[in-house]
Amino acid sequence: MIHRLKSWPEPFEEIRLGVKRTEIRSDGPAKGHARFNGGDVLILKEWDPTEARYTGRQLSVLVRRLTRLWEAPSEWDFQGASVVVMEIEVLGVAGGASTADKS
Repeated sequence: MIHRLKSWPEPFEEIRLGVKRTEIRSDGPAKGHARFNGGDVLILKEWDPTEARYTGRQLSVLVRRLTRLWEAPSEWDFQGASVVVMEIEVLGVAGGASTADKS
């Protein structure tokens, strides 16, 4: 299954560079999307919060494996939703320049 998700610039860039190899997300229909599973592809669309718009850059990542947490730790802001911790692998990059390249 393919999931299209918003990603803020810092984690987007860390994933692109291979520094960040996990993604933590709320899971399932309660959050308006299908459940995540191993083998799924995430299309991460970079979101610029200062401009309140997508930058045009996207990453395709494969969910290599995941761990499902049925209840998020209380210090996380997931409001009682189940959470998945996904090990990811970058498949491809598309789009323009990094938001860090703007000066």
